[in-house]
Parts: sequence; C-alpha cells; structure tokens
Amino acid sequence: MIEVEENLPKWGIENQFESKFVTLANGVKIHYVEAGPADAPVLLLTHGFLGSWKDWRYNVGALAEQSPTPLRTIAFDWPPFGKSDKPDIAYSLFYYADILRDFANALNLTEFDLMGHSMGGKHNLAFMLLNPVYVRKLILVDTDGFVKDMWTVDHTKDGWYQPISKLFTNILAKPKFLKLTLKNIIYNPKFYPPQSEIEENARNFAQPDSKAGIQAMGYNLVALSLTKTGLKARLGEIKNPTLIIWGKQDRLLHINCGYEARTYLPHAQFQVYEECGHLPQLEKAAEFNRLVLDFLAK
Repeated sequence: MIEVEENLPKWGIENQFESKFVTLANGVKIHYVEAGPADAPVLLLTHGFLGSWKDWRYNVGALAEQSPTPLRTIAFDWPPFGKSDKPDIAYSLFYYADILRDFANALNLTEFDLMGHSMGGKHNLAFMLLNPVYVRKLILVDTDGFVKDMWTVDHTKDGWYQPISKLFTNILAKPKFLKLTLKNIIYNPKFYPPQSEIEENARNFAQPDSKAGIQAMGYNLVALSLTKTGLKARLGEIKNPTLIIWGKQDRLLHINCGYEARTYLPHAQFQVYEECGHLPQLEKAAEFNRLVLDFLAK
C-alpha cells in the first residue's frame, strides 16, 4: 500500500507505476499511468506547464488505495511534455480539449471525475465547455486562466518575439535555472526535488522535439488563453460540483487568482492551504488526498 506521510518527501515513489501508451485518433501517442481496479469509477488527473504525470506522484496511487470505495486513478502527460509525443503544431485550447476527449474515448471512459493542476486545470475547463457530457465532478488546483494575460500574448507574431522564445527554451535546459524557479513553485524547500531529477528534467527539455513543442506553444499564446478564446466568458455554463484548491503562498499564480476563479464558478467549494506554494498536491499531500476523496464521495 502506498503511504505518503505529510512533510516527508519520498522521491522515487513514481517508479512503481507501469508506463502505458495509447495512440489517439489523430495519431498522437499519449503516455499515462494508472492505479486501482479497471472497472471502478475514474478520476483523471492532468498536469501543468513543463510538468508531467509525476506532479501527481503522491496522489495517483494513494487516492486509489485510500478511497473507501474502489477508484481508478489515471494521470497522463500532455503533449509536448513527459513521455507523450511532442508535435510541432499550432497548439490551442481547442487542440487540448480534443486530446482529452480522444484520450477518454481511447480508454473507453464515458464518465469520470476530472482534476487538473495549473495549465492542466485550464485545459480541463476548455474540455468541459466543449465536451460537457463526460465529467461528473471537477477539481481545480492552482489553476491557470485566472491571471491577467501578459502583454506579450498579443505580440507572438512580432519579429522580436521568436528569438526571445527560443532563448527561453534554451534556458530551460539549464539545471541552475530550473532550480531557481522552484522558489516560485514550492514554499517549503524540503519539497524541492533532488538534484538528479532537476538534471533529468533539464536533459529532457534539451531534446530537439521538446524544444520545438514548447516553442510552438509560445508562438500560439492567444489560442491558449481562456480570455482571448472567449472561453472564460462561458465558464458560467459549468454547473458540475466543483472544488477549487489553492496554496496560500503560491508565487506563480497568486491566491487572488483563486478568488477570481470563485467569481466565475460561485458554486464551487474553496480550500486554501497555508504555508503552501503552487503544488498543494505535493506539499500537503495527505490533507489534499483526504479532501479530494471526501469531495468525490459526497
């Protein structure tokens, strides 16, 4: 049984999960892991920008095993991250909604609960607006889409922008840079990943297909904006039971973004964790898992 003690990082816990792959209708191969009985109700977990399913390493197995009733948990890697394909295409929220729909169809998931972190939560919102029949309950964790778009969003086609975007993707391949970004993501340094994992991530971001995929996302920021696409104005259409979770000390997506999310989803339950950054599923894993299971059981 997977046990994760609060304040006791257990790096390497992700290695007990078997990597699985499925090829979608559009030809994109998606990597995922799962836990729990194959015929149990499903909780699907999606990660944020520059992340992978490993952002849920403390949750995939624990949620399945600690659930009072059988639960199947599935976490996958969005393109162009993790072990999924990294196509050099025009990324958009509509593309990601299609990816999630096609992934669900490929696994014969007709109804499931959906939890997303950061960018993954934003993609999940787009999916629900465009494919409203799949989701039973929704969980948003420090979700993107509720911060004001940066001014650069409207300038990605300008001649000066692309060299800067390429410089950013090159910097991502530097372990020192990735380690510096942790201060904006994780409140308690105890939860910083080991140097070996930071270096592994840097090597992955240095691969040509990863660079091309991340740059392609950077060139299409308008199509990846909840506001610019008009999807943010439609969030009131979502009536599903919803839980919003936020870290009080999130320096990447400030707690004010959580309060704004509540204005768009006023029916949502709202939970704030003190002394917690952008990854409450990591820093507050035990409390987080209990809260999620309680919410799903209602």
